[in-house]
Amino acid sequence: MLRSFVSAVQMQFLLWFAEVYVFVQSTWNGFKARSHPDRLHHQAPYAGQPILLVALYEKGVLRPDVHRMIATAKEQGAYVLAVNNLTLTEPADWRALLDCYIERYNYGRDFGSYQTAFLHLYAQGWEATCPRLLMLNDSVYYCGRRTPPFLADLFGSPKEALGATENFEFEHHLGSFCIAMAGSVLRHPRTKLYWQRYKKSDIRPKVIHRGEMQLSKTLKRAVSSEDQFASLYGVARYDEKVRTDPEYRARALYHSRQSDRVPWPTLKAKEVLREFRVRHFVGATFGRDEFRRYFDEKRLSVGEYVKLTRRDQPSLAAPEGIAPDVPLLDYKDLTEAATANLPDDRDQAVAMLDEMTADLLTANFVRGGHIHQNAAALVDLGLAIVKLDGMYRGVFDATDVRKICALLEPEDGAALSAILLSRPWGEHTTRGWRKAAFLLGLH
Repeated sequence: MLRSFVSAVQMQFLLWFAEVYVFVQSTWNGFKARSHPDRLHHQAPYAGQPILLVALYEKGVLRPDVHRMIATAKEQGAYVLAVNNLTLTEPADWRALLDCYIERYNYGRDFGSYQTAFLHLYAQGWEATCPRLLMLNDSVYYCGRRTPPFLADLFGSPKEALGATENFEFEHHLGSFCIAMAGSVLRHPRTKLYWQRYKKSDIRPKVIHRGEMQLSKTLKRAVSSEDQFASLYGVARYDEKVRTDPEYRARALYHSRQSDRVPWPTLKAKEVLREFRVRHFVGATFGRDEFRRYFDEKRLSVGEYVKLTRRDQPSLAAPEGIAPDVPLLDYKDLTEAATANLPDDRDQAVAMLDEMTADLLTANFVRGGHIHQNAAALVDLGLAIVKLDGMYRGVFDATDVRKICALLEPEDGAALSAILLSRPWGEHTTRGWRKAAFLLGLH
């Protein structure tokens, strides 16, 4: 009892200390940044082409997937404006790839680099002739064969503000790791004012609030109409796919996040079966709450769960593009378990199951951060990027990583897996105040 009390007091102290320490550290870092001016290494003339604005955290050389992504943007006619929070070994060697390259003191995280890039762009007057700008950073992995069409979609879309993904956590916003905007939005006084007034910080929650959230609010005000603020791989696209493509619906259920380290709910076949039986029988004899209790005790036999829990059945073939050694629950097994011994017409019951599964998948899709919560399902849908902090934040576990990487080309899967697994869950790999800061989401 005494030991538990002491541990609780110690943790409360560490949480308080972490908040104070991170605040002081950020303030001190901001003070030091004043004596480290940004360094413009080189700048090619700008000729009014689309701009790729990329925030980097790269030391020595560019990460291979980032190098490939920038080269692809160049091939598609973009002018590359890159701002790095670290340093490249020989900046001059990158002139052919990086049209404008700036190195800055590492303060303000990715939004510090974004601000430097936007203010430089405005100072040069490039916004006057820029038809479209795409802002990216290297917090995501860029998948090889998927990157060219992905960039083409973002550069070529008529949408005035288009993110790769969206997020409804706290309030609707676009993921700031990938946003394309029309020249009209780039030139809008609200956009300019936002970057002029943006206040840098190293404290993660402040960057999310002042950066990602406020930027989306600014873009919503800068677009000409509500439907001009959209996401390429948003809820609408996912919902249409799970309702119209039976094979994708089955894979989406299989690809539901496995990690239980974060509070966001995930969807398992067992819960789908449970909900189907509740929806099918409820109202006939019992009220919903009473039926759930009865269902838990009587309705679901052990045998019905056998097919849902076994992972060694050779007859369960993986969908195309998924490695055969990745265990898969066939949606057919779920259908058979759900509709077995029902008095109703089986076709009607299957249609009800399919519609209900799509409902549950879409409802689950919008929980938490979309690109984290639905990583494998989004990659299966065609998304070309994967967040690299998934393991560290506890959103992915080893099974999730395996599922995501199995959907990619072998070389991409191997490279991505190595990066993700090199940053294990922060709660297990941090100590003292750093662990407290991780638990508070401060870094």
